[in-house]
Amino acid sequence: MRYDSADRRFIWATVSSRFGSIDTWGGNRPKGCKGKWDEMLNDISTYLRNRGKIVSIKAINQQIEWGITRQVNIKHSHNATWVLNHAYAYEAGVIKYSDFPKNMMTSY
Repeated sequence: MRYDSADRRFIWATVSSRFGSIDTWGGNRPKGCKGKWDEMLNDISTYLRNRGKIVSIKAINQQIEWGITRQVNIKHSHNATWVLNHAYAYEAGVIKYSDFPKNMMTSY
């Protein structure tokens, strides 16, 4: 499945509206919110299905992980995924500029 800008904007706006900035999470997921996290993933999945896209909950969660993790070395095939998710996470206020790496290396 290919995510377009509307998909990513919805994913990150939803993460931001329900859980705020990653600074408040205490890790890569908000602490003590597994049920609410799963509910959010289901809501995102429903939105994408309504747009005619078939995507698993695991795949949505993976997109979120790409947007909040720090990567130093990224395979060429993952460059766009990381960059796009980081950009939308930043735009939505989930991460800050300081969450971007100072240096990054990619391999082809």
